[in-house]
Amino acid sequence: MDTNTSAALMLERQASDTSSGCADKNWQCYGWARLGYCSSNAAYMRSNCRRSCNVCGGNGGGRQDCKGINEPCWINAQCCSARCAMPTYHCRPVGGPGFR
Repeated sequence: MDTNTSAALMLERQASDTSSGCADKNWQCYGWARLGYCSSNAAYMRSNCRRSCNVCGGNGGGRQDCKGINEPCWINAQCCSARCAMPTYHCRPVGGPGFR
């Protein structure tokens, strides 16, 4: 996925989360969360990357486990081995049937 598509998806996600009070304040939050910054830089991330660090409660928050049900998966292979970015997008686990 190109940078423009990735940024557009992130902005769309943030807009829908803003009304629930669960939003990332920086478009790079998801990537930082995948690199472990929710733990290593917890103070900043909990304040500025609430959605990506799974800080929000209820239906609006965080990532969910990959279910391996839908293709194509817009998230890269490393994400599929751990977590998905959006509850409505699921990807096949790395090495699973149909994985490309």
